[in-house]
Amino acid sequence: MLYKNYEYLKKNAPNFYNLVRTFDISDKGKVFDIDDDGRFQFIDNPNMKLSSYFEKYQNDLIIEHIRNVNASEVLVVGVGNAALLKRLSQIQEKKIHIVEFFEVFGLLMNKFSFSGVQFNRFSTITFMQENFDFSSVLANLMRSSNFDIDFFFLPQYKRLYDSEIREFYAAFVNAINSKKAQVRTNLAFEKRWIINAIKNFESVAKTRNILDIPNVNFNRSTAFIVSAGPSLNYELENLKSEVVKDNAYVFAMGSANKALLNAGIRPDAIFSYDPSTKNANVLDLYHETARDVPLVFSSTIGNESIKSTELENAYHFILSQDTLYKHFTGISDKTIIINDSPSVAVIALQIILKLGFDKIVFVGQNLALLDGKNYADNIVHKHLKGNTIKGNLTVEDVHGDLVETTDSLLRMKENIELYIKHNPGAVYINTTKNGAKIEGAPYKPMDEVLEILKQSVKKIELSDYEGRSSVEKDKVLKNIEKLLKIRDKFLEDVAKKEKSLKTLEGDLKEGKIPQDNKYVTRLYEDFRSLDKNVYLKDFLAVMLRTYLSIFRAEVFAINREQESKEKYTTLLNKYNTIYTYYKAYDKDMHKELLKLKLKLEEEA
Repeated sequence: MLYKNYEYLKKNAPNFYNLVRTFDISDKGKVFDIDDDGRFQFIDNPNMKLSSYFEKYQNDLIIEHIRNVNASEVLVVGVGNAALLKRLSQIQEKKIHIVEFFEVFGLLMNKFSFSGVQFNRFSTITFMQENFDFSSVLANLMRSSNFDIDFFFLPQYKRLYDSEIREFYAAFVNAINSKKAQVRTNLAFEKRWIINAIKNFESVAKTRNILDIPNVNFNRSTAFIVSAGPSLNYELENLKSEVVKDNAYVFAMGSANKALLNAGIRPDAIFSYDPSTKNANVLDLYHETARDVPLVFSSTIGNESIKSTELENAYHFILSQDTLYKHFTGISDKTIIINDSPSVAVIALQIILKLGFDKIVFVGQNLALLDGKNYADNIVHKHLKGNTIKGNLTVEDVHGDLVETTDSLLRMKENIELYIKHNPGAVYINTTKNGAKIEGAPYKPMDEVLEILKQSVKKIELSDYEGRSSVEKDKVLKNIEKLLKIRDKFLEDVAKKEKSLKTLEGDLKEGKIPQDNKYVTRLYEDFRSLDKNVYLKDFLAVMLRTYLSIFRAEVFAINREQESKEKYTTLLNKYNTIYTYYKAYDKDMHKELLKLKLKLEEEA
């Protein structure tokens, strides 16, 4: 049976076959076997059999349940025997994700025929085994899921694999929440990241990259990451002390610049990266009173936040969302890229680690609420209506108590802890009273930190360096010209695709309906052929990533339907719409590219 199943997979599901054949499907060390009646039994207890879950009437109940769940996707943990697997593959109205223990699947391969199982109907297939890595598999699942998803567990599995299923479920819920947050962020900023990168490039070209400070080693230096949490109120006087001024670098995170400036504290630098229009409010006090303080800004920062003529003392960094920089400059050094993160503190932590600081102190990094407050008292933003919010979760604080927090604050905490875990060479200290506990950064009161700080060295003042950039403007102009030619080719190709769609539209009006799935495949291959164009791949597709994800999922679902005029009419509308989006987003980007080109030519 094993050989026949391999041959079936090779012919009918080649990609899945290539995966399965890499695994050992021998009977060594197995826990299950199958008796003469086709029932699963335990090797060490043959009288214990999983019979009722593999009989036809039970399969009927399972299929009925899955068809009736109020979700467009179902994750099925445990497929029973090949008969159930075959029936699951026949469900067309929902996307089915399969999760099975590899040992069980190995038994199916050896004992049951896969004939008739349509493996290409399954959106994803996941094998679980000992030391199973949930994160990588869930990341793959997230790429194909639209989040309208329900679960089905074989009832017996709930007892047999309770801890594994609980772990999988918890990991999946966490992955769903993280992905939803990512989608919300993408929806809000995916276009602005690119447009900001173009509009900000003039400022980037006039300033030094913060990671390019020559002949300086910070290995005996201490960085204070000062965030805007409510516990910052307790530390303002300590931050005014001479030992901090002489022995540490005080870096203000976003809104914290207002708390420090209003308290008469001039930080060594202000970090800012928010791509939204509202970020201009975060930096208004800096622009009014403190432009001598170095500003460390992202290449994708809200363009309203900075003006190149006002950057008297500034540094930039390249955010991972900026796909333009390497094309403009020809510099593709990945070590200078800072990963986008849910908090400016995580952004700064990456930069500080790359600069080589050996002590990092978190101040005002609550990652939780304090009496319902999310910000320090003297931070006022025009776009915020107060400083009180409601937490929906709790987390352990630095004193061992529970404090209220939110989903977004927990994501920030997890990101900080991840960078600490992967960079064990530095010493991390958390001084945030009543803030969330940060793994890897033990809590110390500020007075103890001030004593330790006397051993630290402050080697340079960041404000002493001129804003010199290594960007060659002549080279940038040539690269923009090259990019514009690639754009022209892209638009020509889009016009050809649209012409092909017109032909299909004419055929449908005449009642000519394609009778096989080859036409569907050709439509999608035509669409995918555009991905080779750099202008689409690195710019337009980045600005449209959320819509493209939805588009692909919708087309995948439509492709599985029976051939009909309605099917092809729907596909026609979907492809026409995506090409319309391409042209609309191109129009905005092209306009900004020409503006930048003109400015650089005037300065040349």
